[in-house]
Amino acid sequence: MRALVYHGPETLKIEDVPVPSLKENEVKLKVHYVGICGSDVHGYLGTTGRRIPPMIMGHEFSATVAETGSKATKFKPGDRVTALPILNCGNCSYCEAGLINACPNREFLGVMKCNGALAEYVTMNEKHLYSLPDTLDDKTGALIEPFAVAYHALNKAEIKNKNVLIAGAGTIGLLSLVVAKYLGAACTIVVDVSPDRLEAAKRTGADITINPKEQDIGKTLEQHNLLKSIDVTVEAVGITPTAQTTINYVRNMGTVIWIGNSAQMIEINMQQIVTRELTVKGTYVYIAKDYEESIKILSEGKINLDGFVSAVVGMNEAAAMFKKLGSGDTTLIKVLVDVRM
Repeated sequence: MRALVYHGPETLKIEDVPVPSLKENEVKLKVHYVGICGSDVHGYLGTTGRRIPPMIMGHEFSATVAETGSKATKFKPGDRVTALPILNCGNCSYCEAGLINACPNREFLGVMKCNGALAEYVTMNEKHLYSLPDTLDDKTGALIEPFAVAYHALNKAEIKNKNVLIAGAGTIGLLSLVVAKYLGAACTIVVDVSPDRLEAAKRTGADITINPKEQDIGKTLEQHNLLKSIDVTVEAVGITPTAQTTINYVRNMGTVIWIGNSAQMIEINMQQIVTRELTVKGTYVYIAKDYEESIKILSEGKINLDGFVSAVVGMNEAAAMFKKLGSGDTTLIKVLVDVRM
């Protein structure tokens, strides 16, 4: 089968690799669309060490069941599915409590050495798969994973009737904006240095957008009578400037949610956290409940994610698209790879 194989920083090659073998509790999936995640781009650039070559990336995807193992009973060939890519052990205390994202034995599809979905076929244990309702097309099916990341994060704070500031307007930041509005935020503010992404935030429904290269964040908030009344801030990049922004502009005793997972080490003003009694919450991906609720919300048509797909490319164009995204292009929100092309 064809697969896009990562061989090291900025090196992706289409290769013919063996079709993965099918175990008794597994399902073989014919992959349709795969989203290129920001973490995949960081992996492609070799900046995080979380992609160990040679391996196949890709964890945001939709697919059709091609074959089932002898003991796999939940699905049949032809069923449309999406996957929760946390491969948890199922036996530890965290898994028993439903906290699969904290499983110390977990692997993650398309990360480290675990081959992912940028290939014609992938096999997974049926427990990680979810049916796609008829109301969701295959492209939206590939967006469920990043939507669940934002949904899990925003549920760590009370959002209804609160003022929410989001630092970073990439895919996860914009999806956090969508979720904040869905959960009933009173006012949403998005901060980013990219004019393209701030325009995307406006189209997505942000009440206020701020470019710190051109505007003073504090003065802008003061003009809107919001300087000391931001209840929740969300960091969706993973670097020092945006992390500090979420500390600087949340109100005393407010809640700070960090989603970004880029730089391993950052510098932060700890005295602000201590003396203002801020609550800082880290958040990592999602649990099964978030996935189930995300599918339900999207299937009911309460949220439309059509505008999030900026481009669809075939496998032959995927390496060039990784290079474009790695160069810092901010005109694109979510790029999908159609593995069948």
